[in-house]
Amino acid sequence: MSYHFGAPTPGSEARLTKRTTTKRRTIPDEALEAAARVLRVLSHRDRMRMVELLVADEYSVSELAEAVGLPAAAVSQHLNHMAAHGIVEGERVERQVFYRVVSPNARYLIGCIRKHCGLK
Repeated sequence: MSYHFGAPTPGSEARLTKRTTTKRRTIPDEALEAAARVLRVLSHRDRMRMVELLVADEYSVSELAEAVGLPAAAVSQHLNHMAAHGIVEGERVERQVFYRVVSPNARYLIGCIRKHCGLK
């Protein structure tokens, strides 16, 4: 058991109370490590924006560059980084490569951000 100080109530002093701890199942280390890998890659605002767009549809580098307002070279570098970590995947169609999100963890993370920012 652990102890903590209870918040004082009007007319009383702070008191030491016993915290009852329930046996909660903790998240397995492997799941935390998988989440940490995705979070490290997506910790860049521009990468998050790209993944948000790629969750909804496939984009070429030039289309994505226009959508996020970055140079194509910068978008290409971000996509290569995310592809190297299994977040996105590209498919060549003639002279263009179209990217999509392949990581379910990245999809879920973007969904959580949208949900908890008030966007459905």
